[in-house]
Parts: sequence; structure tokens; C-alpha cells
Amino acid sequence: MNISDEARAVLNKSGGSKIKNQVHWAHQYLVNYNVIDNSACGIWSLTPVSSLLSLEHPRTACGGEM
Repeated sequence: MNISDEARAVLNKSGGSKIKNQVHWAHQYLVNYNVIDNSACGIWSLTPVSSLLSLEHPRTACGGEM
């Protein structure tokens, strides 16, 4: 990813990396909605559900509950 050094340096309230925290939550939501599979440690793969998602309207495939 093309993330600037300044953005990487931003910390959240608990002192952790804000970028790392955001990536973690994005990953968690994708797993919860069965968009990605991470059954192997450190390996993420797309599931068939991922082909149903629209990049223009990402909430529609999950009934707007994302």
C-alpha cells in the first residue's frame, strides 16, 4: 500500500498504530461477512461471496449492515 510515513506515524488513543488498527478492523469485517477466508495462518483468500460485492455500493451485498 502507498501509505505515507506521516500517516504511518499517527497513533491512536492507546498509543498503537492507527493504520494497523484500521487494517485489523477491515480484516475482521471481511471475515465476519465471509468475504475473505484466513484459515491458513497469515494467508487471506477471497471467497465466492467477494464476487457479489460492488465497489461502488459496498454495503448492498450485506443488506446495508456493514
